[in-house]
Amino acid sequence: MKEKGVNKSAQLYAVKSLMVSYMYSPMTEAELVDRLFMIFEDDPSFPGKPLPTIDPSLLPKEN
Repeated sequence: MKEKGVNKSAQLYAVKSLMVSYMYSPMTEAELVDRLFMIFEDDPSFPGKPLPTIDPSLLPKEN
């Protein structure tokens, strides 16, 4: 269950603990999402990584 240095068991436990905290504490949805990203930030299989920033000079100019 371990893949490339990522402990899936620890991730699962962290998510379960976070869900319990979310249900019984005044946590907002934004805080929940932030904490989920923190749990999975080192996991290469997690698809929710933030997109790289785009250089504004590469964007098309508005008329």
